[in-house]
Amino acid sequence: MADTSVYKTIFEMTNVGMAIADLSGGFIQVNKSLCDLLGYTKEELQNRTFQEISHASDLKEDLHHIEEINKGLIDTFSMEKRYFKKNGELVWVDLTVTAVRKADKKVDYYIAVIKDIDELKQAQFALRLEEEKAKLYLDVAAVMLLALDRNGKIRLINPKGCEILGYSQEELLGKDWIETVLPKRVQADVKELMQSIFSGNIEPVEYFENSVITKVGEERTIAWHNGAIRDHNGDIIGLMTSGQDITDEKQAQEELRLQKEEFETIFKASKDGIAILDLESHFLDFNDAYLKFTGFSREEMLTKSCIEMSIPEDVPRARQAVQEAIEKGYVENFEKSCIVKNGKQIAINMSLALLPDKTRLLITTKDMSAKKAYEDLLKKTIEQQEALLKIETAGFVHIKDRKFTWTNRAFEKMLGYEAGELVGKDTRILYSNDEEYESFGRESSIAFETSKTYNKEINCLRKDGKALVLMKSLTAIEGSPGEALGVFVDITQMKENEREIQKAETKFFTLFNEALNPIAVVDPIKHKILEVNPAATELYGYTNEEFKQLDISAIEMLEDQAEINKRQEAMITKGWDRFTTKHRTKEGSILDVDVSVRAIQLENKPYLYATFHDITAQKNNERQLIEVKTELEKQKIFITSLLDAQPNMMLLTDGEISSFMNKAALKYFNCRDLDEFKERYNCICYRFIKNDAYFHLGKVQEGQNWIEVLLRLPQDQHIVTIQSLKDGIVRAFNISVRKFNSDYAVNFTDISETVVKQRDLEDKTTHDKLTKAYNREYLEQNIQRILSQNETVAFAMVDIDHFKKINDTYGHDVGDKVLKDLVKVLDDFSRKEDILIRWGGEEFLLLLKVDEKTALAKVLEHIRKAIEEHKFPVANKITCSFGAVLHDPSHAWEMTFKSADIALYEAKASGRNRVVVSV
Repeated sequence: MADTSVYKTIFEMTNVGMAIADLSGGFIQVNKSLCDLLGYTKEELQNRTFQEISHASDLKEDLHHIEEINKGLIDTFSMEKRYFKKNGELVWVDLTVTAVRKADKKVDYYIAVIKDIDELKQAQFALRLEEEKAKLYLDVAAVMLLALDRNGKIRLINPKGCEILGYSQEELLGKDWIETVLPKRVQADVKELMQSIFSGNIEPVEYFENSVITKVGEERTIAWHNGAIRDHNGDIIGLMTSGQDITDEKQAQEELRLQKEEFETIFKASKDGIAILDLESHFLDFNDAYLKFTGFSREEMLTKSCIEMSIPEDVPRARQAVQEAIEKGYVENFEKSCIVKNGKQIAINMSLALLPDKTRLLITTKDMSAKKAYEDLLKKTIEQQEALLKIETAGFVHIKDRKFTWTNRAFEKMLGYEAGELVGKDTRILYSNDEEYESFGRESSIAFETSKTYNKEINCLRKDGKALVLMKSLTAIEGSPGEALGVFVDITQMKENEREIQKAETKFFTLFNEALNPIAVVDPIKHKILEVNPAATELYGYTNEEFKQLDISAIEMLEDQAEINKRQEAMITKGWDRFTTKHRTKEGSILDVDVSVRAIQLENKPYLYATFHDITAQKNNERQLIEVKTELEKQKIFITSLLDAQPNMMLLTDGEISSFMNKAALKYFNCRDLDEFKERYNCICYRFIKNDAYFHLGKVQEGQNWIEVLLRLPQDQHIVTIQSLKDGIVRAFNISVRKFNSDYAVNFTDISETVVKQRDLEDKTTHDKLTKAYNREYLEQNIQRILSQNETVAFAMVDIDHFKKINDTYGHDVGDKVLKDLVKVLDDFSRKEDILIRWGGEEFLLLLKVDEKTALAKVLEHIRKAIEEHKFPVANKITCSFGAVLHDPSHAWEMTFKSADIALYEAKASGRNRVVVSV
């Protein structure tokens, strides 16, 4: 006979859940691993059955396999299912059940092996979700997405790419990209380039522009961003690229370039002073004549405003003139006095005109006469202080008893707060923990007692939780304990740069020669360039040897050699610097350059390691972008015409007020124009017909934006019904939405015919064929929505007493009639908002919207009595038992269903024809 102690030891020590169950499903014995998995003690679990902890939807398959074992058809089975833990959570398990039989072949007991596979199932669900998301990204991407294999064949192209090229996916997939789409003049070069990429001779170009030929023969310019697809060995096996159609943008840029050249000729040649201002009168641009009579440099003028240059008594008149020009469009022959660089007052005659973009003013100015000099030292000091406080890179604060009493806008922006939001708040808000806050208090108190100043780098938190490093400088106010003025500078990027530079030092020589940006090593003592990398020689046009003969002043335009030397000495002391300047190449070209410098030690001598980043194109692009935006406004008329030609209703709205509606929409609502529509209805959402099968305003809570609510719903729920005010017909529309700046572009596609067919199909799949009540499919599809839309929901199980006797006595035809008649009684005597579901056989589930236990019992008792008094076909009188429970939102609905089922069992066990409401 086997040693049972060995088996017991294995049973207890295995890390897999194991249990022995009797024929009713009750646990006779369980091991520690199973208790740990489900969160029960052994005593708690051995007082339960597997049915009690099983998910309701898995029980049917469970019981079917047990029945097969009991019939002798099988001895074991395995399945994946869900168990409820003690805390109500569900866990996925792999269950294997084996029957232990007696000598007469009858089952004596069951042995169950239960493995935890919850993480595996969750990973499978997550993988499926990611695959669906990836497909969605491809379908909705606003740029062309393209994948090519090593032979240049098209392996993937998204709908946007097909739209740009005019082909269907079937016409493109598997075709040679070069021969199908590219112009013949470039095909040979591109083939040679791709061969070099796939052979590993060169890396794919990250960005380039080229032309494609559409299906109708039109040539379009595409901006490409490329990436390589590599195998596990790192070899390139394909290309993945995204392309944006920039044909129209290129044409617009060329037209704007010609207009710009014409304007600049007039602008520069004029003898009158001409300037361009923003609507706050700050100078954006000006000609040489304007600079000449003011005496300021270009850099100085860009920091000033036209109004602020007026003498104080003329400031209100100047402000009024600017406002009048904004409102009327122009002001002519306005005279005022202003202060020029040498401090003198001059009288000027000025005309102002609002430019077409309505965001800038053009002024022409003539110097009329010289006036009395005006210089007030106190005024100048105040102006300098105000200018200092407006510096965007430095935050200024006033602190009293460790609370902010004043902050400038730069400090608020730096930390992500609205204007004035920090005033009154404790400085604790800057720190990530109390320890750093208290440390600051101790250190600053000691510093104020000695030098009255306190300087330190601190780690701070923005309002959104993002970490910052700030350089803090506090100065105590004499005679006012606890009060100080502070200056804060954001050095987060600087600290990050320091860390990156420190890492780079270990790879200095490799990175120096391979870097794409120019790099130079400078001797700050001899003021000579010691070494440059190949990128520097390429950008500046000097050879390495020529560089070594140059002083820094040969390429630096903004400072003389003495100033450069002084700055280099400061860099050695400070250890780093970063600034933007202008450099001159060997050929005389002027470059905008972003310079990063770090002091390093080589052989115990100080050197400067400088990296130059050519930002000339970036600066030019920034200026051109402003001009392109202005030109794009002209495209609105063209776009409006295209939208009016669409058969679908289209509109632009913020979710409340529409700013545009196409002709199809106006015609549907029988309105002449948008103003008439807004006067009559304001928002199209008020025309949505209330129908729970579709989206309507009843599903939007007060204060919510209906579009944002709609976008959170699945696409198949983006359906509304609207009555046409032209012909009175109610039609169904599918709504698609795209974000457009701060508004939404909304498209209504008429799907009335499709919806009718779909409703018929849904009706068949979610209703019981015999009784026409809802079925289990309806519950699984809608239970989460029902629970989320109602604060309290009750689950009530209804079962016909002795229904088998009716079938045995009168036959199944009469039984079917009784079931159908019972559903009619339940519908007649339950409330409109209650939901009836046929659960199976003679069992029904009622979902009732009640808010307390007593009200639930009263409603169900009313229904029970109605059934008892009703005369049914042939069978005459029947009764029903009811088991009910109020749903706890913190529990899974399956647990509530199980509690209602237990209550039904109690109702039947206590005599039937009664209502039992569980606690």
